[in-house]
Amino acid sequence: MTNILLYLTNLIIVSLIFCLADRSSQHLFLWTKRSFCFSCHHILFWYDLIPVFSAWFLKGRCRYCKQPFANWPLLAILEGILPHFLTALFH
Repeated sequence: MTNILLYLTNLIIVSLIFCLADRSSQHLFLWTKRSFCFSCHHILFWYDLIPVFSAWFLKGRCRYCKQPFANWPLLAILEGILPHFLTALFH
C-alpha cells in the first residue's frame, strides 16, 4: 500500500515539474490560469489531467483540437521510471 501511495505521489510531482517547465517556456506562472491546451487554449478538466492515464487514453493529443502534446511519450516514460529511481535513490 505504501509503494502505491509513493508511486502516485511521485507521478503527481513529476507531472507538476513538467507543467512548470511547459508554463515557464510560455512565460506563464503556475497559478495564473487553470491548465489549458497551448494550441486551442481550451481549459482542461480534471479528467484530462490525470498523470499517465489521461495521456494514454487521449493518445497524447488534446481532447478538443486533437493537436499532439509536446513530448508526451517521454513524459509517460519518465513518469513511470523516475519514481522507481527516486525510491531506490532515497530508500
